[in-house]
Amino acid sequence: MGRHLVALALCLPLLVACGGDAATPPESTSSETSTTSDPSASASGTAGSGDQTIDVDGAQVATSCSGPEDSDGPTVVLLAGMPDPLTTFADLQASIAQSARVCSYDRLGEGTSSPPADQQSLADIATFLDKVLAAQGIDGDVLLVGHSLGGLVAAQFAQQYQDRTAGLLLLDATPPSMVQAILTLIPDTATDIAAAVRGEMLALSTGENPEKLVYQGEAIGSVGDVPLVAIRHGQPIFAQVPTYGEGIEQAWVSGQDTWPTLSSDGTLLVAESSGHYIYRDQPDLVLEQVTALLD
Repeated sequence: MGRHLVALALCLPLLVACGGDAATPPESTSSETSTTSDPSASASGTAGSGDQTIDVDGAQVATSCSGPEDSDGPTVVLLAGMPDPLTTFADLQASIAQSARVCSYDRLGEGTSSPPADQQSLADIATFLDKVLAAQGIDGDVLLVGHSLGGLVAAQFAQQYQDRTAGLLLLDATPPSMVQAILTLIPDTATDIAAAVRGEMLALSTGENPEKLVYQGEAIGSVGDVPLVAIRHGQPIFAQVPTYGEGIEQAWVSGQDTWPTLSSDGTLLVAESSGHYIYRDQPDLVLEQVTALLD
């Protein structure tokens, strides 16, 4: 239950356990991840196809790549929220692969990837993603599609690697302001679900989570002129948090306004009929934006 309470504050799968369906993650349709017999082969030149486990700095990282290997356009990289595995993107990845190269991976501590050896900052995770791409032979431009906490990672990567980021598509990405918003809105005297949400947010700020991510709401820097499209949910998703749900919803929605300001070419859209999992609720909208950013 605790791991899903982290998700309520950041990625929202908790609503599943509480009986709601607005934030229910899509069921996986992909096959089990296989292990390459020689992980170094994945770093030899061309990105691997299908599901593979590759070695990156001594860690085993689950990856999945599909679509035309001879594509001369950017590689689409899908970044899931916490604690979703790469398989949560199976349907979206299959759709994108019809016309573009697309890859996903499990961050350290998630899915079937190794746990991280030490605590990590957001910058550390972005740097490790760069190493994952290198291990797959992906040295060209990338279009990052990040959902929830994966959106934070995507934005951080774009800030660090602007020269190779072709675009950013942020799907109800966790606003940096949410960490302090949760701790401010929910007092330490709260009980039940609200108390657990606050406790898990404190755990995030100290690295006591599966990814050992230490994140206290540090702002993401400018991504320059990287094309950025942020899409937020249109259907309220925090109503099941007693007493504090309305305030959390308002904080999340207002936090989305900051995303387009990171780029000189930023846009914010509202997925009117979507809950948190926009790529499940309105897949055509997501595919439309991926296509536009690739053009």
